[in-house]
Amino acid sequence: MYALVRFLNSFDKKEYVVPVHNIKDFHPANKDDFNKTKVYTTLWIDEDPERTGSYTCRNLLLADSEEELHKQRSNKRLPRPVINASDIEHEELIDLDLQQPAANITAHKKLKQSQAASKSAAYDNILSQHASSALEKNKAARGSQVSIKMYEITDKKKSKKDTWQEPDEKVLRERNELRQTVAAMSQRLDSMDCKLTMILEMLQGTSVRQPQGTRTSESAPQLQGRLTRESVPPPKRAQQSPAGRSSNALNVLCQCYYFDIILNFTYYFSSAADSKATHVPFTEIGDGKTL
Repeated sequence: MYALVRFLNSFDKKEYVVPVHNIKDFHPANKDDFNKTKVYTTLWIDEDPERTGSYTCRNLLLADSEEELHKQRSNKRLPRPVINASDIEHEELIDLDLQQPAANITAHKKLKQSQAASKSAAYDNILSQHASSALEKNKAARGSQVSIKMYEITDKKKSKKDTWQEPDEKVLRERNELRQTVAAMSQRLDSMDCKLTMILEMLQGTSVRQPQGTRTSESAPQLQGRLTRESVPPPKRAQQSPAGRSSNALNVLCQCYYFDIILNFTYYFSSAADSKATHVPFTEIGDGKTL
């Protein structure tokens, strides 16, 4: 009878065929009389005399011949039990130096852990750098925004101050110009009044001069009404001499000319006042105070 065994110290996942009598303390009654999880000691005869010796193994199949054993092996899938180091004898562990792969595995695990730790530290460093850079950029942006806002507020205050001061100066300048215009027109009116008075006195043949203050002291409406009353022609008389008629005609002509000058002055005065007027409300000039 033959057995299909797997040596625990081979680690090559290969099965070997050995005679049953080479297995120590194993005497099966039939093909199924074995335990797959039990560890047996088997004598292995190798071509190399140095490899010949007893090794621990596990039985996988039993058969009456090697041909039948190979046939069963090809027809069904063989179970592959887990091999633990505790199942191998101490001498075999020393011979095969099984502790070295375990040490290599431990070193490999430590290497992986150190690599993972270094990667994590590198990622943390990169994240901290990005975070610090973002904070600096945010601080710079906030500082620029604050400076821009302060500049806008200062500019608004300055423009508001200018808008309060400029209309006041403009109104004062226009008022002074208007006063100068009125004074010039008053002087011109006085001179024209004096000349007309002299002409009337010369035409009427009178030596009495009317005081200058009597005409200039009258207001424009009073003067206009007086001239209108004086411009009304007198009642018809029976007969007038040619000299009297010419004198009356000249008197009326002078009065009309004087009245026309007054009207022109009134029109010019009103036009000058309209041209010098400002469009700024009085509440916006001089902090809401009426000039």
